[in-house]
Amino acid sequence: MGKIAGFSISENRIKGVFLERRRGKYFLKRTVEGIPPTEISGEIYISYLYIDLIVETVEIPLTKDKNTREILLKRQLSEREGITASPLLITYKEIGIVENRVTYKIYAIPSEIYEKNPNIPSHIKKNLSIFTLPQFALAAISYQLFPDKTVFHIYADEYSLLMVVSKGENILYIRSLPLPSFIENQEVLKDFLKENVGMTCAFVIQRQGIKPDLLLLSGKAAEEDLAQELKESTHSAIAVPLVPDIFEGVSATTFHLFLTSFGSVLVKEDYDFSPSQEKEKRKINRFLKKGIIFVTLLLITVLIAVVYRVYTIKEKMKEMEELYSVVISRTEKVVEDPFLEEPLFSYYLNYVNLLSEIRTKNPLNFLTEVKDLLKHSQAKRYALLRKGNNFNLILQIEKRFSGLTEMALFRERIYVELKKLSKRGIAYKIDREIKNLEENTLKMEISVEGNLP
Repeated sequence: MGKIAGFSISENRIKGVFLERRRGKYFLKRTVEGIPPTEISGEIYISYLYIDLIVETVEIPLTKDKNTREILLKRQLSEREGITASPLLITYKEIGIVENRVTYKIYAIPSEIYEKNPNIPSHIKKNLSIFTLPQFALAAISYQLFPDKTVFHIYADEYSLLMVVSKGENILYIRSLPLPSFIENQEVLKDFLKENVGMTCAFVIQRQGIKPDLLLLSGKAAEEDLAQELKESTHSAIAVPLVPDIFEGVSATTFHLFLTSFGSVLVKEDYDFSPSQEKEKRKINRFLKKGIIFVTLLLITVLIAVVYRVYTIKEKMKEMEELYSVVISRTEKVVEDPFLEEPLFSYYLNYVNLLSEIRTKNPLNFLTEVKDLLKHSQAKRYALLRKGNNFNLILQIEKRFSGLTEMALFRERIYVELKKLSKRGIAYKIDREIKNLEENTLKMEISVEGNLP
C-alpha cells in the first residue's frame, strides 16, 4: 500500500489528486484545486504545462555509458538551428540503430522550468518521483485505454490545445498550441479546434505516414457538437476516454476535470524530465529502501529459525551460571582445604574453563560482527561454517541493476563494509566476480573469516 499524489500545474492553475495504491490499483482519496497542503506524504508526480516542448531526432555513435550518451545528445541539440535555451533537461527514446549509429527521439525543456519555477510550490518537490508534461500524461491515458491501437489524443482546456499521437508506450507525434486570446466563446473555440485538429490530422497521415485508429477527445475538445464536426472533417472514429479500470472510486466527471493529474501518475520514467542527479538520488533511495526491507525480512527469518535453539542455549546457560557459582565457591576453598584431592580440583577447573569458552565462542557473536555486510549485500545464498576456533561466512551475490552507476555504487558499498571488517581483524576474500556490462548484472562470491577468542 502506498500514498501517491498527481498534480497538473500551469501558470494560473494547480489541480491535484490524492490516491492510494493497493493491489495494482489506484483508489481516489480526494482532489484539490489551488496550492496543496504543506505536508504531503508518499510519492508525488507533476505534469507542468510547457507549450514550447523541443522535439528532435538525433543520431549519435553507439555508447553504453548513460552519462556519455546524454552529453552527446545535448551537444547535438545545441547545434540545431532555433534551439537557444541552455541548459536543457532531456528525455529520449531509441528508435533505430544502423552500423553502431543509434537514432533517438529527444524531448527537451529549459532547466529553469524545473529548477527556478515560481509556479511549482517547493514543498511538493520534496518527494517528487516524476516531473513530466501533460502531453505525456495524455499518452499514458491513451495507452491505459487502448494499449494496442494508434491513438490521436486531442485535449483542450482554457490555456492550451494538446495533440499527442501514440501507439502502446511509444509516442509518435506531439503538437502543442496555446489558446489565442481572441477565443471568447464556444463557437470561436470550435472553429479554432476544428481547423487545427484537421490540419494536424492531415499532416500526421500524409507527411508522417501515421494512420490513427481513432481520435480520443478530452477536456474542452470532448464537447458533443464539436466531436461530431471533427468526425465529419477527419473521417475518423471518435471516442471519449472512460475511467480506466486501474482507477477506483473515480466518477466520469472527476476523471475529465482532473484528467492530466490522473495521467501524470501513470507516466513512466522514460518521460521524466528531472535533472540526472535527482534521478540518481531517487534510484539510490529506492534501492536502499528495498535493501532494508529485504534484510529485515531475512533477519526475521533467521531469528525465527534459531529462536528455539537460542531459548535452549539460554536455559543451559542459566544452569551453567548456577553451577559456575558453585564451582567458584568450591575452588575458593582450595587454600582452606589442604585435603582437596588433585583429580577433583582439575575437574572443577576444566569445567569453569568450558563454561567460559561456551560464552565467548557463540556463533551469534560472529553474525553480530558482520551484520552490516549482510544488510547491504542482499546475497542470494549464505553459508556459515566453523573450522576450529574460526567461523567462515560465504555470500553468493547475483543482482541485476538499472544502470552502471547503480552497479558501481553497490560494489563500492560492499567493499566499504569489507574494509571495515578487515580493520577489526576479520579477513575477507573475493573468490569470484563477474560483471556483464551489457545486461547490467553482477555476480560475486565472498568469503569472510573471523577468529573467535
